[in-house]
Amino acid sequence: FIIGTEFITPDLDISSTPSERCGVMWLPYRILFKHGQSSHSLFFGAVGRIIYLTVLIILFIAVIGWFFKNPDLLMHVYEMVNWIVVLLFVFGIWAANAIHILLDRVI
Repeated sequence: FIIGTEFITPDLDISSTPSERCGVMWLPYRILFKHGQSSHSLFFGAVGRIIYLTVLIILFIAVIGWFFKNPDLLMHVYEMVNWIVVLLFVFGIWAANAIHILLDRVI
C-alpha cells in the first residue's frame, strides 16, 4: 500500500513528486498516458502501471542475464517468485490507486 501511495501512483503521468523520485523510469509512461484519463481509471490505471513495471523488471533481468552470460536467469527468478507476495503487492497498489481516485473525485 505504501509503495502504491508513494511510488506507483496515478500521478506518474505528470511531473509530480512520485515521478521525480524514480527519475526517467516513468518517462515513457508519462508520454503514453494523459493525466486524468486511463491512469485515473479504477481498474485500468493500476493494471497499466503494474504491466509497465513488470515489463521494466523483465527487461532489467534479461539484460543482467545477457550481461553475465546467463540466459536462464529470468527462468530462475520466475521459479523463486512467491505468488502470494505478488498478489498482496498488486492488491496494495490497487487499493492505493482506488483511494487516490476517490479522493480526487471528492476534493
